[in-house]
Amino acid sequence: MGRKLSTGLVILALPGAGLAQSCTPGWFNPTAPNVLSDVIFDLIEYDLDGPGPQPPRLVAGGAFPLQPAGPGIKYWNGSIWQNVGAGLDGAVYALVSHDDDGPGPNPAALYAGGSFVTSSGGGVPMPRLSRWQDGQWSLVQGGLPNGGPANVQALISLPDDLPGSSAGPALVVGGFITMVGTVPVSHIAALHGSTWSGIGGGLNQQVNALAEYDPDGPGPLPRCLYAGGRFSMAAGTPAAGIARWDGAAWSPLGAGLTGSAYVTGLRSLDLDGPAGAGDVLMVGGQFQNAGGIAARNVAAWNGQAWSALGNGVNVDGGVNDFAMFDADGAGPIPSQLYITGYYLNNGAGQFYGFRARWTGAAWEGISPPVTSGVNQGETLEVVDADGPGGRPAALYFGGRIPDTLPGFTVKTLAAYGCPPCYPDCNNDGLRNLADFGCFQTKFALGDPYADCNSDGIRNLADFGCFTTKFALGCP
Repeated sequence: MGRKLSTGLVILALPGAGLAQSCTPGWFNPTAPNVLSDVIFDLIEYDLDGPGPQPPRLVAGGAFPLQPAGPGIKYWNGSIWQNVGAGLDGAVYALVSHDDDGPGPNPAALYAGGSFVTSSGGGVPMPRLSRWQDGQWSLVQGGLPNGGPANVQALISLPDDLPGSSAGPALVVGGFITMVGTVPVSHIAALHGSTWSGIGGGLNQQVNALAEYDPDGPGPLPRCLYAGGRFSMAAGTPAAGIARWDGAAWSPLGAGLTGSAYVTGLRSLDLDGPAGAGDVLMVGGQFQNAGGIAARNVAAWNGQAWSALGNGVNVDGGVNDFAMFDADGAGPIPSQLYITGYYLNNGAGQFYGFRARWTGAAWEGISPPVTSGVNQGETLEVVDADGPGGRPAALYFGGRIPDTLPGFTVKTLAAYGCPPCYPDCNNDGLRNLADFGCFQTKFALGDPYADCNSDGIRNLADFGCFTTKFALGCP
């Protein structure tokens, strides 16, 4: 016997009921049918209401001139994009969660850096750097100068303090910065609680990326702060595009980078798993050599020496971010290195667009091929959209994304991995009768999800649509 719902629809035993969803990796819009225009520069998952009832949300920093209010920052509430408070009135380039008192009573706050001046609601100026806490945006200890070329490009939270310091958790800020609060600095600064300071003699030009990297964990090599950007000198020492701070001084990384030599992306990643050689610092940007080794625009640093990944990639703008990602969850595909950037290609006629991956032996594109459109990849974030649910995490690409991906009208955000399984309504990784109860509840609550056939009307036809999709299973 089937189970009779109040709608009059009888649910029969259907193929696939009770089976875990299978997965063939593919592209999807994680916020369908909603889109943001014009560009996403950074993504973070953050709990906007702290101890409140809402789960962590996906927050996007960027430039969204077509969005009403708050054109620099938005969050996805599960159904629509919304403002974070009154929003910020200009572009947001960097986002980070930072707890300024460590084990103390204060919760972590969300920090945003960019080219904005204040919140979209007006009021107190908070140029270039702002903090979201207790439901509002606020100025961060005097902020940056309001005017000129000043901007924040990179943020990193160091919960164990800046190397060489004992002042407690540090927020490090990089960009085109010559003053923070009332303290003169050279494009990089640290905030300990309410106190700003420069870091050594700083860098002689803009900082685009920051990373903390310890090549051997408890071993003898030190934990260092790494900065990448458009600079050529670090505290008076030649350092083209990248330098490290060990707590006492800035220094280059071996023979450094050559070519146009600027860095736009840094990440500490484990490329070969727990049985391998440990983490490396991935470096991306525009350069031709690293430590005297041919390495087009992408290279790895292990704390002592540089290495190339194949022939590297050609770019028109830079390699901007990295992530390790297992595209099929528990399937046979291993975790692989993914990159994003501007118009990536192999230099021999194969166009990767805004994304490529390293197989361990060679670079390759990600199907389907991209042949046209805007290809500006800015950021990567592995996102588990349903938390403890059964759906695997996906890799989110933010930037200016071409609409030539199949079925896409998305302009700024695309996800790769196991696509959402529509008939797995409760996201427990199974298709069974509980999903029909979930669908009925969403229908009764007027949830947009319940418009199964996307005709703009929720009616009995949507129950028929759901039954059909349930029977067909998941990709």
